Amino acid sequence: MTPLLVNIAAVCSLLAMPLVLTSVASAPAASDSNVMDLLMPGVSPKQEDTYLCTAVKLDKNRYIRAFNPQHQSGHAHHIILTACKEPGSATEKVWNCGEMLTKSEGAAGDKTYKQAPQCASDTRIIYAYAMDAPALQLPDGVTFGVGPGFDLPWLVVQVHYKKASDFVKNPSLKDNSGVKMTYQTTPSPKLGGVHISLTDGVIPAHSVTHMETSCSYDGQTTLHPFAFRTHTHSHGRVVSGYRVRDGHWSLIGSANPQMPQMFYPVNGSGVIRPGDMLAAKCVMENTGDKDVSIGATQKDEMCNFYMMYWIRADDVGKDGSRMCYTSGELWDLAPSSVMAASATVPGTERVFREMNREMDRMDRMMKQMLLNGERAASGIDMPGFEDEANEFYADQPEDFIEF
Repeated sequence: MTPLLVNIAAVCSLLAMPLVLTSVASAPAASDSNVMDLLMPGVSPKQEDTYLCTAVKLDKNRYIRAFNPQHQSGHAHHIILTACKEPGSATEKVWNCGEMLTKSEGAAGDKTYKQAPQCASDTRIIYAYAMDAPALQLPDGVTFGVGPGFDLPWLVVQVHYKKASDFVKNPSLKDNSGVKMTYQTTPSPKLGGVHISLTDGVIPAHSVTHMETSCSYDGQTTLHPFAFRTHTHSHGRVVSGYRVRDGHWSLIGSANPQMPQMFYPVNGSGVIRPGDMLAAKCVMENTGDKDVSIGATQKDEMCNFYMMYWIRADDVGKDGSRMCYTSGELWDLAPSSVMAASATVPGTERVFREMNREMDRMDRMMKQMLLNGERAASGIDMPGFEDEANEFYADQPEDFIEF
């Protein structure tokens, strides 16, 4: 299993329209409305699955209240905006930040741009874009605070160029993808944050697989979720996030990741308190002949659930770790209602029907094997039983059963 190195309502009827999570009437005055761009300075990647970063240093605090992704002709597979204490490179205008890739995968050996991580310290994901997602406007009174006063003086934008064929065919072609931000200079009463849950794991060939992660919330203040986003590559069918408290599972959000990967309003108005568990599940379908592992290239997969939340401005720094990463092992205590909720996401019905049929088939096989085992133990001659059992277990993952 390859380890993952971390670098992170309905669909709007018109994707060009922004997803508005606030009312325009209560927005700050126009005199405190400013726009800042952080765009690639005309890059020309020559290799597929290239990750490029560029940065800007802020000389004063800014409070971001809207994000508008800028992308050209589908060149950007995804865009991630982070705030950092120090960028991966403070000397390069653009650098290769594909730190999840190995030399065998190519990008780390690309000498066109210097290799460095997205951030050298204190990485805070504040926005992510993929799959033609629209602009995002935050709720009333909520902003992302960045700048020297937050010990986050750098903004870094990462763009993943899934394909490079257009740039290879046309050497003069340049890309300026990135993010346009609307910000204010007046502090807001609520500050935004992003928590990301993600997994490692492998999706076996010809299978429907669950990839799951869960962590205890270790912060010292209450989180108020208001939006969520899902991200997988082509094998993802549904991604869901939950809050678990005293054994009760509450859905934060669930979506088909093959739809625009925008931030959607959360399900309900529940809050996250210290000691709650945050859990996420990805249902993945692999119809191919090869296993697919979690990784950074288009040939790999990802299982990510983003939860955007706000805290009181007075509680800045008390929201704990912003990432949950586990190996993708199955939950032990998730109730059947969790599966049922996932099965209602549009576009996933066929996958769940096939998965339920396979589970029923496995259940029948297990019952028959148990019956045969009882008969064999009682002295009844059961020719072929041992070979049947060995064949069944040989087809299961290594961790299917432990003695």
